[in-house]
Amino acid sequence: MIRRKTKIIFSIILTLATLISATTLSAESSHGVSLSVSSISNVKIEGQHSRAPASGNELMKVDNAKIDSINTLGYSYRYSNAESSRWKLDLGLTYSKAVLPPQTALLTHSGGTASVVQPKAWLETGEIYLGGIYEINNFGSPFYIGAGASYINGRAIRTSYVAGTPSAYGAYGTSGLEGHKVSVKAGFDYGNFSIEVEQGQYNLNVKQYRSFNISGAGIKYNNTTLRIIYRF
Repeated sequence: MIRRKTKIIFSIILTLATLISATTLSAESSHGVSLSVSSISNVKIEGQHSRAPASGNELMKVDNAKIDSINTLGYSYRYSNAESSRWKLDLGLTYSKAVLPPQTALLTHSGGTASVVQPKAWLETGEIYLGGIYEINNFGSPFYIGAGASYINGRAIRTSYVAGTPSAYGAYGTSGLEGHKVSVKAGFDYGNFSIEVEQGQYNLNVKQYRSFNISGAGIKYNNTTLRIIYRF
């Protein structure tokens, strides 16, 4: 389901981007490299759990999960089909690494709750962002606003689970992940630099995350990002 929704979102944005750039008059473009740091909130995890306290496998939810700040290195590209246009195509390619610190997760199920100690884990992701920005350049203002969506692919690290072997829980292993993000942003240009703040909502699926090994673990969270871009 996530894959289907992600492909639909990506296709719509790509189609709009193609239409915008199809009528090139006096094109203007810029490249950039970016560094960013993110603050994470409202982390929620759910999925079919193979070690539910109730009999059999059932849907389990974790509402108190924590993800440390995400650090990101990226590439930025802007394109406009006319120098005088305030609208620009906004493309981004990023690599991110997030840390899930050691924590005690409170799992909720139909029979109640259970506390499970979670070892440290990592999420490594690549992200393709497509969107647009509008420059608010009245009276020489350098500010802009924008919105877009991303396709995300990567892996989770330390995902192992062996029934009846507690020492193997989160001790090793990797699993693929996939998902999407929708976001809005605001920023300003200063010389060769752009500084922007982005608010995004992430929806990821880890194919197998520890005892969430029936249909994977769905991970949702909000992400506030501060990004600095050097343009050339």
